[in-house]
Parts: sequence; structure tokens; C-alpha cells
Amino acid sequence: MKTINTPFWIGLFFLFSCSNEEWIPQEESETPIVQEEGPAPTTPILISPTDQQTCEEGEDVSSNFRKIDFAWQATENTTAYDLKVVNLNTEKEHYKTNITSTSDYLILDKNYPYSWQIISRSMTSTVSASSALWRFYVPGDGIVNHAPFPAIAVKPTSGALVIPDNGKVTLQWEGTDPDEDALTFTLYFDTVDGFQNPQQQHIDLQVSTIEVNVLPETVYYWRIKSSDGANSSFTVPFVFQTQ
Repeated sequence: MKTINTPFWIGLFFLFSCSNEEWIPQEESETPIVQEEGPAPTTPILISPTDQQTCEEGEDVSSNFRKIDFAWQATENTTAYDLKVVNLNTEKEHYKTNITSTSDYLILDKNYPYSWQIISRSMTSTVSASSALWRFYVPGDGIVNHAPFPAIAVKPTSGALVIPDNGKVTLQWEGTDPDEDALTFTLYFDTVDGFQNPQQQHIDLQVSTIEVNVLPETVYYWRIKSSDGANSSFTVPFVFQTQ
């Protein structure tokens, strides 16, 4: 007759009892912490360089470069600002990020038109706020007359899908000059790239709105040459498609 080893069975019982208790996932019952979205920054207001003006502020760095100072008003709910400046002729972009004051500077090429903008951001919000887009001109040494600012497309905006009106589409743009000279415009309009020779009736326009004949379901390119009689500037090609 076999005898039962009592201590062995008791130890086995406690082993499984303790093992079962350790499998209870205590931490999974806790509620996850959700961080609330903070208030969004308010819209920045620009101070200088002023819009549509020749920028005489700052200081010369060399014969080709000038230090330009930028200033704007403080905004609410803002951790830092981004400064974005674009050369309107070359489309080269200049950035400064995480600015904690309401002023900064950039070294820019002389004798070019630029646009500038401020973006305010917050560490507690995924939403940012952008200022208006202002334009200014960095003068060159000894330059008396400055080239016009490249025109702005008013309509149709680039990338738009347009419904023609009796086979026609109205093109409208806005042109300005830092010297406030009177401007004439030349329209380049084609289905290739916007760089084809302009039609005779589209040269030296004294208006900034014109109707053009179009075909349905066709992609068109257009750009504007602005001239003050001494200097000229060109836009990048804008594109739209007819329905």
C-alpha cells in the first residue's frame, strides 16, 4: 500500500494558488489620461517692413546683401513665432522658427521684391495662426527706379476648376509698384506652359482684367508681365482647368 506525501501536495496547492493570483492585470483597469487641447493662438499683426514699400530699414552688410529687421505685435496663447520670407522673383524661401520675441532679422539679397508673414504657434494647441502677407522691396545701391512687384492673380486662382461663360473666362490680377509708377501689363496665355509668345492684343495692357476665349475640359496657363516703362517683373505661371 502506497502512502501519500502530505507536504508535497500542500506545497503544490500553494504553488498554483499563488501563480493564479499573479496573472490578474491590475494596471489595465486604470482609465487613460487624455490631455485637453489648449486655446489656439490669435492672428499676428505685422508692423514692419510696411506693405508695398521700399524697405530702407536695417543696414548694409555688403554690396549685395542687406540686413532687414522685422517686427510684429504679440499674440495671445502663443509659445513661439515662425518668420517666413519669400523672394518673389526667384521663389527662394527664408525661414526662422521658434522665435520667442516679436522681432527678428534676416540677411537678404538687394534689389529684389519679397513677401513676409508671421505664424504664431502654441505648445498646447495643434492649431496655428498666420498673419496677412505683406510685400516689400530691398533696394540696391544707387537704384533710383525699382521694378514693379510681381502681379497677384485675383481670379481664377491657380489650380481652380472654372466654368466658362459662353466660351469665355475672365482673368483678373493686381499689380503694384514700390515707386507708385503707372504700370502696363502683358498677358501670356496658352495651353503649354505660360511661356509662349503673347498675342498682340495682350501686350501693353492698361487694364488688369480681360476676357479670354477657352475650350471645355482644357488646362490653361497664364502669367503677367508688369512694366513701369523702365523695369519689368514677371509672375510665375498660374494654371486653371475649364469644365
